[in-house]
Amino acid sequence: MASCWSVVGVCPSGADLFRPVLAWLLFSVWVALTASSFHSFRRVHTSIVPSRPATALVITGPYRFTRNPLYLALALLTVAFGLFFNTWWPILLLIPTLMVVQHFIIAREEGYLRHRFGVEYDAYTRRVRRWL
Repeated sequence: MASCWSVVGVCPSGADLFRPVLAWLLFSVWVALTASSFHSFRRVHTSIVPSRPATALVITGPYRFTRNPLYLALALLTVAFGLFFNTWWPILLLIPTLMVVQHFIIAREEGYLRHRFGVEYDAYTRRVRRWL
């Protein structure tokens, strides 16, 4: 009977179920990664706002695994939206967007952190990859 429902469109096929489930999973990872990243900033009492000076180097929480968990979280959210709304445009534009972010934003942030924290930041960059 379930196969008949699938044929007439009453019951979604496996592929139709996979996309939104994966989208919700990625959305959940985005929420957890973003919340954990913000919590890591609060724990060391430094600002997450780029225009304010950093008072401490954040190396706990998700920053133990990636130097850019918030950018990674936004990438996951972009893929989640593409899957959820069944469109490939956000996913196709993600790679060039991340290249621009890395070249113009992350490079500047890393330069600032290297200048501000010196040897401590250099040691951190040797231990933790930029993305994953």
